[in-house]
Amino acid sequence: MATQTLNFRERVSAKQGFSGPDIPEYELINTCVRCGFCLTSCPTWVETRLETSSPRGRISLMRAVTEGRLDVTNPGFVHQMYECLDCRACEDVCPSGVQYGKLVEPARAQVEQHTRRPLWQRLARKATFDGVFGDLRRFRAFSTIFKIYQRSGVQWLVRRSRVLQPLGLADMEAFLPPMSGRFFVPQGQAYDAIGPKRARVALFAGCIMSTAFARVNRATARVLARNG
Repeated sequence: MATQTLNFRERVSAKQGFSGPDIPEYELINTCVRCGFCLTSCPTWVETRLETSSPRGRISLMRAVTEGRLDVTNPGFVHQMYECLDCRACEDVCPSGVQYGKLVEPARAQVEQHTRRPLWQRLARKATFDGVFGDLRRFRAFSTIFKIYQRSGVQWLVRRSRVLQPLGLADMEAFLPPMSGRFFVPQGQAYDAIGPKRARVALFAGCIMSTAFARVNRATARVLARNG
């Protein structure tokens, strides 16, 4: 009876660790020596000053999941994996050469594999990533709607009326970048080098960059041409 009770308790307290494809490599996790050089380069740590919001803090959470001390669906773990911007600025200053990007990206994949999303959320994700982001023509069409929304005065009225606040969309709308007047549409265009030709490169137009920051793409093309 005592043995059965013990086994029951073990099952109850068992943590769901990493499993299946895309598992953060334990060897990479252990390359972190917790020196702290990454802290000031991490935008989320600079903003929050929380240890768990730092690269070494998140790596410690991954180690805890790997070793069975923390559940992969733990709300704190999930929050930290998605709070990270994945900018990888920490990699540039890490003396141990921790490949942080190769840890946080599979960690997020693990969260998705082990989390059952509500039906409305699954439908919204499918519509967003398969419908909008899955085709650049559709994405540019949506971006055009946002451009009209911003330039017609509707955005000013919406913000003035605070109609989005009860819906919890005000903060999200505030992050909407101003759409460019003219999108940077990749059509196989080529730019001649100015002066001696040094190399031939390809410029990845992207989705957000080609619509919200098209001027940056054009400036990049000019700088590359100026440098041959």
